[in-house]
Amino acid sequence: MNNTLKICLAMVFALTGCGPTKVVVEKELPSTCIIRIAVIPFEHSSEVDFGKDLANHATMTITNQLRGMKRHFTLVDNPDSADAVVSGKMVQAYSVRSERLDPLKKKTYYTKVFVKFYYSLKIAKDGETRYISQNGSGEKSSQWPYSITNGIMKDAINNAMGDQDYIKVLNGILESRAKAGEGCVMESGRFST
Repeated sequence: MNNTLKICLAMVFALTGCGPTKVVVEKELPSTCIIRIAVIPFEHSSEVDFGKDLANHATMTITNQLRGMKRHFTLVDNPDSADAVVSGKMVQAYSVRSERLDPLKKKTYYTKVFVKFYYSLKIAKDGETRYISQNGSGEKSSQWPYSITNGIMKDAINNAMGDQDYIKVLNGILESRAKAGEGCVMESGRFST
């Protein structure tokens, strides 16, 4: 064996030790993996009662649902760096008030609210977009003629999103891509392909 080779082998053993050498191979995740999600604040039509407040509430509800998923995503602010983008719009919100007299001649005031909104999930790599349209309603009665309509509308949004249809759509996309061999599956905190 020549001296140069002996010196090289001696340096390798000296630097790495005599134990087995661990080789780390980095694998880039497929481009269809959804790891980073951006939530764009909901918009609202000008005719929506309490539009800005309801749009903010819908945005926070979606964000909290994503945080509560069993899959681990990173929520990012910049849609350009995201694998998927969530957005939505409040398109309708209004209330109807009525009153009734009960047999004891007591007035009861009723406020019924209706909300309509949509939201979408856009996959950044291929542009696939899924839309969900939701309707919600709520009703409250009281002995006072004025009720807090904004709060009832937020409850209607919560009820409409309560089934987490959006989360079901996102999981459906991930599962279909995983079955096709192009998605990522979460296993004990790590993405595997």
